[in-house]
Amino acid sequence: MSIRKRISLLLLATTLCAVSRAQLSGTYAIDGAGGGDYTTFAAAISDLNTLGVSGPVVFEVTDGYYSGRATIGAVAGATAVNTVTFRGQSLDSSMVTWNEVTYNTLPWLGHNSLLRLNGAEYITVEHITLQRSGSLQLGHVVFIEGATSNITIRHCKLRGPTNYTGTLNDRNVIHALNNTVQTNMQFRSNRVEYGNLGLYWSATSSEADEITFEGTISFNPGCGSKAYQGWSICLVIPRTPL
Repeated sequence: MSIRKRISLLLLATTLCAVSRAQLSGTYAIDGAGGGDYTTFAAAISDLNTLGVSGPVVFEVTDGYYSGRATIGAVAGATAVNTVTFRGQSLDSSMVTWNEVTYNTLPWLGHNSLLRLNGAEYITVEHITLQRSGSLQLGHVVFIEGATSNITIRHCKLRGPTNYTGTLNDRNVIHALNNTVQTNMQFRSNRVEYGNLGLYWSATSSEADEITFEGTISFNPGCGSKAYQGWSICLVIPRTPL
């Protein structure tokens, strides 16, 4: 084979590789049975973090049981127009369960959560059950840190470990750290179950976090809420179980 032909083939392969790794845009399927674009949340979120988006993105999740934790970071291209949505395809949170077991010690390079939002923006999660199973000590469900903003979680079941413990900071359903300002954080029409606290939001006196926690059913005597100074919140949590 001539050198020129080899160079041409190499350029073609490089071009094809670049095309296959273009930024995400449009609708993608997460299907644990293998009939979609991804089989796990982690695989879809890995591409989201690596490739970014060039238009609105919807991940339609087929009915089933999924496992494995994931972190959504700062997604290149995400804006108020180029939003990212994870949606249960049947629009019924009981049909899609995303689970991670609890731990006594963190996995290598791990984080104590099912879904970690670290600098994420313009993300929506809807019609999905997010839960931690097991009775070990470390069991946050949603963990929020960094300059995370414009997040909506709605019509979901957020389920922490069912065994209550006296340690507040390691097994809350929604747990936010006090490091940077987090704005337009929307939690609407969800069912929050178990865990030590349903909502734990920590902020310093210099922060002005903006949180809406509305239309949510809190089930379990230990599933209350706690927050610290420097935050602005609209909090509506009926305590009557469904």
